Amino acid sequence: MGSTAAPPPRPEGAPVEHAAAGPLHRVGRWFRGAPATAVLLAVVALGPLLPGVAPVRLGSLPGTWPTLLTSLPASPAPWAWAAAVASLALIGPPVERVSGSGRFVLRMVLGHLAAVLCVLAITVLVRVADPAWGQVLSRDPVHGPWAGLAVAGLLAMPAWPALWRRRLLTFLVPVTAAAALFSGAPLEATVCVAVAIGGLLSRRAARRAGAAPAPVGSRSERRVLVATAVAAVVVGTVLALGSPHLVGPLAATRWMFAHTGVTADQVARACEDASRVRECARGTYVLTATGPGAVLLAAMPLVLQLVLADGLRRGRRAALVGTVALQGVLAALAVAHVGSVAWTLTLSPVGRSTDAALLARLVAPVLVPVGVIVLVLAHRRLFRARAPQGAFRLLAVAVPAAAAVSVLATVGIGLAVAGQFRPAADAGALAVDGLIALLPTTALTVFTPLALPDGPVARLLVEWPPLLPWLVAAVLLWRGLRPVGADTADDDGRADVVRELAPASATMAWMGTWAGNRLWRSPTHPGAVSYRVHQDVALTVGDPLCAEADLPVVLRQFAEHCVAHCLVPALYSVHPPAAVAADAQGWTSVQVAEEAVIALGAVTFSGKRFQDLRTAQNRAAKEGVSARWTTWAEAGPHLREQIRGISEAWVAEKELPEMGFTLGGLAELDSPAVRLLVAEDGTGRVHGVTSWLPVFDGGTQVGLTLDFMRRADGGFRPVMEFLLARAVLDAQEEGLHLVSLSGAPLARARERSEQDPAGVVDRLLDALGARLEPVYGFRSLHAFKEKFGPDHVPLRLCLPDPADLPRVGAALTRAYLPEMGLGDLVRAGQELCRKGD
Repeated sequence: MGSTAAPPPRPEGAPVEHAAAGPLHRVGRWFRGAPATAVLLAVVALGPLLPGVAPVRLGSLPGTWPTLLTSLPASPAPWAWAAAVASLALIGPPVERVSGSGRFVLRMVLGHLAAVLCVLAITVLVRVADPAWGQVLSRDPVHGPWAGLAVAGLLAMPAWPALWRRRLLTFLVPVTAAAALFSGAPLEATVCVAVAIGGLLSRRAARRAGAAPAPVGSRSERRVLVATAVAAVVVGTVLALGSPHLVGPLAATRWMFAHTGVTADQVARACEDASRVRECARGTYVLTATGPGAVLLAAMPLVLQLVLADGLRRGRRAALVGTVALQGVLAALAVAHVGSVAWTLTLSPVGRSTDAALLARLVAPVLVPVGVIVLVLAHRRLFRARAPQGAFRLLAVAVPAAAAVSVLATVGIGLAVAGQFRPAADAGALAVDGLIALLPTTALTVFTPLALPDGPVARLLVEWPPLLPWLVAAVLLWRGLRPVGADTADDDGRADVVRELAPASATMAWMGTWAGNRLWRSPTHPGAVSYRVHQDVALTVGDPLCAEADLPVVLRQFAEHCVAHCLVPALYSVHPPAAVAADAQGWTSVQVAEEAVIALGAVTFSGKRFQDLRTAQNRAAKEGVSARWTTWAEAGPHLREQIRGISEAWVAEKELPEMGFTLGGLAELDSPAVRLLVAEDGTGRVHGVTSWLPVFDGGTQVGLTLDFMRRADGGFRPVMEFLLARAVLDAQEEGLHLVSLSGAPLARARERSEQDPAGVVDRLLDALGARLEPVYGFRSLHAFKEKFGPDHVPLRLCLPDPADLPRVGAALTRAYLPEMGLGDLVRAGQELCRKGD
């Protein structure tokens, strides 16, 4: 453990600087270097008290030009004032520090003016095409600093990493566009235009500044953009359902799901006409069906589309097919609805202009699903990840079965309460109505039920049973679109690739030949990467297999291959050359282990430091314990049985299952290239066993890497010191160049100092290593290897996007513990609590 010097004593009478760490000090530090933001914040905070400060209404222009400027600090309501103050205080200081005070103020003011004037021009056009929306744009106020902040913030982005620039735009563009098109308010429209202006100008500035490209191609970000756009449409529709005051062109999509597809005036007209009795009854039902079941049933297509949007984010082809199918059904029903309303209007002798405007607004529910279909099909090449065989087999059976159960329940119970329907229901009518109820709610404005519910039980039958197939579809789709499990692949010459391409630094390259791993080969360079897939993450098994000079190209190509197949690339346990190449391309890396490597050529294990090793050698000679090299095939049945017994006893002592991935077990011993070093006495009893993986450099074996270590209970106590020392000396005598004692996860050779500060992730990993020590003893193993005087080589985890670190962590957990269940977690937690006390 490192030590730190004690702080000097405080002189008597010196003031205690508690205030330095107080909230005022932190606020002062936040606004340091941002005087313009502080001034603007004061103006916005005092805006309600300042004379002449008022929002701008586009309908009053050009007669009130000064309000264009006064609208920036204006806040017509308390919630708007609080939001403006909070936004400026949080966003302003970092943006100003990047841009400079003068540019920040100029960009804020000009950005606000440009956005408002653009919306004014749009309003002139909207008044002609959609008078209702144009009236709202002209009447409602525009206020607050958000448009200016959007432009100023986006223009500061060229100083950001490319990945975060693209991520921010990927989020802002569809969200602000959906907000403007659904709400129809001029404030949301102004912010949307400001995002467009700031985004275009920031991209131009980034190109001029020669900003570095993002670490990985934009394919994954484009998938996120498409998924976000689809989800934004869904969320906007939900808001439109809850707020009938939204007047944007997309707000009419509420008629696809709400029971407002017909108006009260239309129903009244139908009921006045004796020849339209059925239409009158249908309209009355549609207007009055507002129970909880009806609301949930109306929302189910939206829930299903949100599940599919998450699948689009993951690049799933099934999500593409599901989105096209669902939106196709909605589009067909919307077209039928427009046709139905148009036919009704042709029969109506009055209200032509009003009805024509209503019909025009009904076009939006047709255009929205068609637009979603066009969007996803235009990007269909982004969605290539196919589900495992049979992933949706249960879906194909369960949804029709649930639909059948719903219809049968409607028929069976409906016949028992036939008097609660108008007219009295029979089996055929109930079956048809049960099928109609399974469709999205807008179908009720197209298809007339044969038996309309007119009682409590009848309404329950119409509203609740149809929920079953929708719920089943949503749950099974969500399960089918989850991350796939581990990829498995047959041995496709991976051993030969490792021999040919692995450099000497890739001491764990042979692990890539184990079952469950895949091999990717560079199309242009002599390079390859061994990896396995968990949770949509491609975890590499050690370093890329290529020359150090080819690392940048091979790394870039592998990342592009992963993105093309909807995977997150993660280089796991790579050595410094690969980590340096990843850092140069903008990747993020954290140290996850430390490898103990012994350079051969002059190893003698002499001196006081190696006293324990020499003692183990001497005791082994006295007790008749000797070391023997063999392989699994040559070991013979008796020796293999003893090794199995030792391993099973060792695993039984653990609170968690035996780990895998880069930690070999019995299955990995069965290879002609893997050497076993066994300690046994004169009676043939095995006291300990170790396995050693080959290390290659350009086709020649240059070293050994320790993998499997097991010691028999009650056997020769220092057997591991004896075996490891013997292996090092024998490898040196053979003429090999190095011996790796492998890495110790979540352990390091020294504590961090003030000159080597830990990041948040590093501190988390250090804490995790300390908590897992009672279960797996990684740090104890690391300390044990210190007896051999190795050099310490950091092993790092590198990934393009730090936001993917939680997903990569989950993938690593599943890779190392593929068979871990809830019971294992409970036992491990109990053990950690017991040993931590």
